[in-house]
Amino acid sequence: MNKISSFVPILWSFVLGGVCSAGTPIPGPSQVRQSAVQVPVVIKISSNESKALLSEFTKAQRTEIKALEHRYKFEMRELKASQNARRREWEKKEQEARHHFFADHSQGRDRRAYVQDFIRRRELLTQMLTDERTQRIHDQEVRSAAVSEEQASRLKSFKQALDQGVRPPLDLWPQPGI
Repeated sequence: MNKISSFVPILWSFVLGGVCSAGTPIPGPSQVRQSAVQVPVVIKISSNESKALLSEFTKAQRTEIKALEHRYKFEMRELKASQNARRREWEKKEQEARHHFFADHSQGRDRRAYVQDFIRRRELLTQMLTDERTQRIHDQEVRSAAVSEEQASRLKSFKQALDQGVRPPLDLWPQPGI
């Protein structure tokens, strides 16, 4: 009973950040949390754990690349569908304009000039859509190269930590939903 009654005031002084009976200050909970965050925790691991972690890490990186490739395929499908819809809409408007023009202009010379302009406009549209697709592919290749470089860097850091016999930091692992 005596031990418990002497422990309760010490416990309350710890919770409130007070002073113990020897006159030394007892840190409060917020002070304890701050000091715990500042000290890095080093966890030693065995060689078997090291091999298992490396295997998991490389698998996670492969999964990250596969997810990125899947996203790129989906983006390209969306782009293709969007471009097809834009092309159909453009063709429909051009057909209406052509019918209207041909109804007003019955001479072959006017019609030939109109058709030549139509062909040039269609070539410009096709070139614009091709450039858009090429730009998207280039952007995806640049992003893929950047992710690959970042992965290589993280893998190197991961292996260095494993070689030292410590658990690598969590921030090296691939993040979900890039």
